[in-house]
Amino acid sequence: MSMILYLRRVEDVAALWEKAAEPEEFFEFLDSPESTGDLVDLDKGWQVIHFVLTGSWENKGPLAFLLHAGVPIGEDPGYGPVRLAAPAEVRSFRDAFATLNDAELRRRYEPAAMAAQNVYLADTLADEGEDGWAYVMQSIPALRKLLDRSVETGSAIAIWVM
Repeated sequence: MSMILYLRRVEDVAALWEKAAEPEEFFEFLDSPESTGDLVDLDKGWQVIHFVLTGSWENKGPLAFLLHAGVPIGEDPGYGPVRLAAPAEVRSFRDAFATLNDAELRRRYEPAAMAAQNVYLADTLADEGEDGWAYVMQSIPALRKLLDRSVETGSAIAIWVM
């Protein structure tokens, strides 16, 4: 079973908190147009993206958003609870991420070092060479767009793994 990380822009935070008490309604809301937010699926490469941004499991600065941002909301669907990142947290991540262009992200991409730290998929991506990097990069434009739109609208972001 794969662990896929999702990020959803959330404009109506009050409605999300209201739905949190009922797990089925909560996830239906996150998956519905009613949630009024963009959805980004980082697929299985999210741990690699985290390491490209931070260089470690431990980094808790704004670039550690994917693993550490937000407060838990709702029940745990199996890989940890949904986390809700406040607009200020989203802005901090977006601003830090915006300082890293694609060339800098590529420079930080070290699958062998990531494999040594047990980052999911790193060993496979190392074997794939530039195709491995292309797999990681396919999610970056959508992530940047989600962050920009969230900051423009003052939205929170829900983060979860399924």
